[in-house]
Amino acid sequence: MKDFLRGFTYVLMGCREFYGDKRAWKYAAIPLSVIFIFYLLAFWGIFHVSGECADTINTWLSGLPSWLLWLHSLINGLSYFFGVIISLVLLGTTVCIFYEIFGGLFFDSLVEYYERKNFAIVPRGFSIKSNVKYCFDSLFFGLHISIFSLLVFIIGFLFPVVGQFLFITIMGYYTGISYMICSSCNSGLTVAKKKTEVILGFGITAYVLLLIPFATIVVFPGLVLGGANLFNRELKDCL
Repeated sequence: MKDFLRGFTYVLMGCREFYGDKRAWKYAAIPLSVIFIFYLLAFWGIFHVSGECADTINTWLSGLPSWLLWLHSLINGLSYFFGVIISLVLLGTTVCIFYEIFGGLFFDSLVEYYERKNFAIVPRGFSIKSNVKYCFDSLFFGLHISIFSLLVFIIGFLFPVVGQFLFITIMGYYTGISYMICSSCNSGLTVAKKKTEVILGFGITAYVLLLIPFATIVVFPGLVLGGANLFNRELKDCL
């Protein structure tokens, strides 16, 4: 239990390190700016289409008698109302996903910056062979997660309580590992199956936080640095 709680503290440490270092903020600001522009364009498109639809329907109803002209206002109001609903659903269901996708392009650089500053680690140069190896390692890692998730999902139907506990445990473990992969690559090492309790404490906490709507935007950079700290302080000397 002590090791599990120590893993939890790496989440807090990572968030504290990120928000306490203004130079690190730019690595989160870039993906945030990208998705902000994306949503501006998406919402503009949604409301433009909503207006076009309302105008088209009103044109079809232009022959209505005067006492039914109130339908035009109703149609205009409903079109923009549904535009707002669609925009909110789009925002709520995709913002975290897009942030992780776009952030992934910059958070590797965040780890490199942080490790240079705090651990004097200069990222290793990788040959073509090494890059291919890491690509296959990432592919197999993703396949492992998918297979285990499917198996545990099936178990969850048969044994709801045990299945959910097992699912959170497995996903927490793989979540913890995923946040250390960049650091392991920078050091030319492979994340081994050591200090499992610490990884679970970090990974389960991270996984639960990412289930909270919009929490990803706040905690994701901190989790990235938490994983870097966990790897360099706990696992590196064991490998």
